[in-house]
Amino acid sequence: MLACLVVLTACGGGGGADEAPLPAPPPPPRQASAETLVASGCTGGSASGTVVVNAEVEPWAALDPTNNQRILAAWQQDRWSNGGSRAITSAVSADGGATWQRSLLPFSRCGGAAPGSAGDFERATDPWVDYTPDGTALVMALGFSGVSLADGSVSAMLAARSIDGGRT
Repeated sequence: MLACLVVLTACGGGGGADEAPLPAPPPPPRQASAETLVASGCTGGSASGTVVVNAEVEPWAALDPTNNQRILAAWQQDRWSNGGSRAITSAVSADGGATWQRSLLPFSRCGGAAPGSAGDFERATDPWVDYTPDGTALVMALGFSGVSLADGSVSAMLAARSIDGGRT
């Protein structure tokens, strides 16, 4: 009889009201990216490399310190085989990642930059996002034309801020 009592004790007592409930299952995976927003055939003036449409590279995300349900993300959209991408896409979620609002950033020609504007570059790369302590959203990326850092190329670090948490 003593042996049976030891076995039942080692197994947790054999059931009863003292058992802890099972933990909740993890939430389903959520995806911020989707098919490209870049206009079909846009090259931004790039004359070399092969573009991989719908390739999303170098993702970065941040959580708003004033609202833990707001998430901002950015990534390279449509990566070129020899560096950079056609555009930088950003996405913001106000419901913890259940739904996302995506938009192109005007950090390259294919991202919507107007001729002569600060984002008038063939390609963009190295996106980064964050929130300030008051919830202002920040995004930056490198825009470049030509071979990055080669003679005759041009580049600039581009930055944008949003006072509505990243929606615009």
